[in-house]
Amino acid sequence: MELIDTYSPEAIIAAVNALIDERQDDVTVSTAHKANCLEWSKFKIADDFPPPSDSGHLDNLGRPILKPVSEADACLTYIAVTCARHHLDLSRLEWIENRQIAPH
Repeated sequence: MELIDTYSPEAIIAAVNALIDERQDDVTVSTAHKANCLEWSKFKIADDFPPPSDSGHLDNLGRPILKPVSEADACLTYIAVTCARHHLDLSRLEWIENRQIAPH
């Protein structure tokens, strides 16, 4: 209702009618939740998968003890990385390689 009050019903209808099928897009921006069960030839993970903060403690070798990734975040990450058919850019998700998954 807020959009209609701000822009008018005609403006909203015109915007919707101007949309094209995503298969014709050069770039699609989506959340991982909405990308579930969809595939693209190339897929890039954005930087909105932040790592858990460090525990602040060190192990016996003086390395930081990393907090595990929650099971929910691990599942969402799995959904995101399985969207790529040919090329997957994981550069914003490199931090996950050294993390454990938290037990439920």
